[in-house]
Amino acid sequence: MRGAAARHYLLLRRNEVSLCTVNPGFPEELSLRATRRTLIGWWRGDLTFRQAVQAGLVLDGRRDRVRAFPGWFERYLFAGIAPATRTATAG
Repeated sequence: MRGAAARHYLLLRRNEVSLCTVNPGFPEELSLRATRRTLIGWWRGDLTFRQAVQAGLVLDGRRDRVRAFPGWFERYLFAGIAPATRTATAG
């Protein structure tokens, strides 16, 4: 990825996802704009989807596609696990 405003296209099929640097010739069903930090933070579980939207993630497209988007991706394996907290040790 080059530059802060690099444009990429995800071609989603039932069993395959391709990341393209040019439009592969299909209509754009859904458009997503976000910083890499925000998108990766949501994928890793550092941000909820709502927090990602508050941080600037924008989806444009048909309502049903926008609503379905968060469920299209397998999130990071540890996305649902809260960070460990330190506890006092007996000493």
